[in-house]
Amino acid sequence: MSEHSQRPDLPIGSVGLDKNQKLIITRLRRDSEIDENAFKEGVAAYLRNLRLSGHWGNPRYTVGKAIIPCTDLFVQKVNTPSVKEELSKVLRCHIDFSVQRITKLEFSPEIREQLEKFFEAKTWSDTINSKKCLNLSSIIDSYKEWMATQGVSSDAEPSRGTQIPDLSFDNIRLVNVLTDYLRESEINVLILSNNNLADLKRLTCPTGLKNATTLTKLVLTNNSIDSLETLKCLTYIKQLETIVLTDNPVTNEPDFASAQDILKLTCIAQPPLPQHLPDAKSYRSFKYLHDNICMAITNGDTDMIAALYTLGSDGFGFQPPAISIIHHVVNIDDKCVSIRCAADKYLQTIHKLFEDKVLFIDGRATILGGSTSVIYNPYYTVEASGVMPNLVRTTYICRGTATLRKRRLSAESKEIPLSYVRTITIITPCVWSGSLKRTFENDTRDFTGRIIADVAQFTLSKDI
Repeated sequence: MSEHSQRPDLPIGSVGLDKNQKLIITRLRRDSEIDENAFKEGVAAYLRNLRLSGHWGNPRYTVGKAIIPCTDLFVQKVNTPSVKEELSKVLRCHIDFSVQRITKLEFSPEIREQLEKFFEAKTWSDTINSKKCLNLSSIIDSYKEWMATQGVSSDAEPSRGTQIPDLSFDNIRLVNVLTDYLRESEINVLILSNNNLADLKRLTCPTGLKNATTLTKLVLTNNSIDSLETLKCLTYIKQLETIVLTDNPVTNEPDFASAQDILKLTCIAQPPLPQHLPDAKSYRSFKYLHDNICMAITNGDTDMIAALYTLGSDGFGFQPPAISIIHHVVNIDDKCVSIRCAADKYLQTIHKLFEDKVLFIDGRATILGGSTSVIYNPYYTVEASGVMPNLVRTTYICRGTATLRKRRLSAESKEIPLSYVRTITIITPCVWSGSLKRTFENDTRDFTGRIIADVAQFTLSKDI
């Protein structure tokens, strides 16, 4: 053993790390002093001391045998008479080595290259946590959309280099090219949501995800996984730390609470979310935002308006921040003017369309109705720092009055009184705490939300 403990670590890179071989260690004499447990422990200890980390996978044991998935380099270094003799002494039994090659099914080079480009387009980096994520949610639809951006119709006659591959995760060829990409690109998080996955055996096959050495989190939201037995395959992916199982039938199983202990993984599963929240507490955000919109227009504060309509990385996950669109239609006599612009251009656009006039909105508004629901945040991932997994979405319909006039009043200035009907939709980050009351009153209390839709119709006031 001392001979191997002095060996330097071999360089680990993408070349040679494909575990396409099996080294099988077989005990020749069953009546030897060593028992099965001691045999397993001895093999495991010996492997750890070989300093060939990354070149061998987790051994599988049968009676009198240890089967080790490994690379070509591992076989080259270990499958020698001297190593066999040394290991026999360590194990205190006679052994033999044999090697089997794992047949690796592959796509054609053209399709492989095509898939790698697709994976690259679906990869993003979380710079805050220094993590890389590959999002393959709804892979078939996503692939078709990507193909369309490449100028190739998914329904067109396939030609060389533009063929549509079998994108089922039961397809070993897809699993193999995916695993190679995950390893070579050092991906940390793989998102496989909305793919109707019911069986994980192909993903965890000898050439599968256990060879993606940097993969630590697997997101399986909204699939068809219905048993803990199915999840046990994931134990073969030793580097895996966290799985997300929201909206899978298995989360309804009585024994699911113990899954974390069985799998030795962090299992995340949010409960089903309610469709509606009570309206009684929903007006606080509206009043705050409406008051601040009116104040910003009165003060001509473009930055303040933009802030109320901007969704950033904090809470929402938008990177870069997204500014919502305002769409107001003003009908004056026979003239219909449509104001449709980003919120930070709102005042500027009104000035231009109405010859330096401003649309002053009265701070008093009557709410005609509204609806509130909890939705999943589409920009949430387990790696997104500060992004809330759920959003409270509230839509209000209100009416009120407004005045179209110049900012500075004078004897010559003309005021046009208007009335309006307006629909405003607000989203607010929240953490689902299992209770409607706690979720809404506690988790949304300190964050007033942002406006994602603002549509209004202004007409001449009937009181004119």
